Amino acid sequence: GAAWEKALQILSVMLQSKVELARTCFNATISACGNCGEWLNALQLVSLMERSNVQSDTITFSAAISACHQSGEWEKALQLMRLIMQSKLECDSIHCNASISACEEAGKWQHAVQLFNVATQKNIRVSAITCNASITACGKSGEWEMSLQFFRIMAQGDIEANTITFGAVISTCEKGGQWERD
Repeated sequence: GAAWEKALQILSVMLQSKVELARTCFNATISACGNCGEWLNALQLVSLMERSNVQSDTITFSAAISACHQSGEWEKALQLMRLIMQSKLECDSIHCNASISACEEAGKWQHAVQLFNVATQKNIRVSAITCNASITACGKSGEWEMSLQFFRIMAQGDIEANTITFGAVISTCEKGGQWERD
C-alpha cells in the first residue's frame, strides 16, 4: 500500500494500545495523507486528535492546510485558516502562504486578497512567497492592477522580489495588455 496507508495503520495500532498518543505521530500521519492527496483523511485525523484529547499545534494546521491546498480544496484550507486564527495558536506565514496558494490555484483572487489583508492586520509576517501567490492569484483572474499593488507592497515593506515575483508581474501585465506599467 501507499505510505499514507501504512502511517494510518501504525497510528491505528497506537490508538488501540496503551501507548500515550503523541501529537508528532498525528502530525506525521496528517502530512503523509496530504502528500498523497488524502485531504479528507488528513482532516479526519485533526478531528480524531481533538476527540482523543491530543492538543493540535501550528504544525498540525500547517499539514492539514497543505493537504487541502495540494488537493485543490481551497474552501477547506480557508476554514482551517479561520480556525487557527480563532484559536490560541500562533498563525504564521506558512499557514497564510498555503491558504493563499490554494485560493490562487482555484482562481479565487478575492479570497487571496482578503486573506492577505487579514494577515497584515493581524501582524503576520508576509514574505515573498505570500506576495507572489497573491500576485499570481490576481494575475490569473485578469486583476493586473491588484497584482501591481502587491508588487508595490513588497517594495514598501522591504520584501525582496525574486525571479518568481518578476515573472508573475510580467505575466500579469502581459495578460492585461499593460506592458508600459510599473
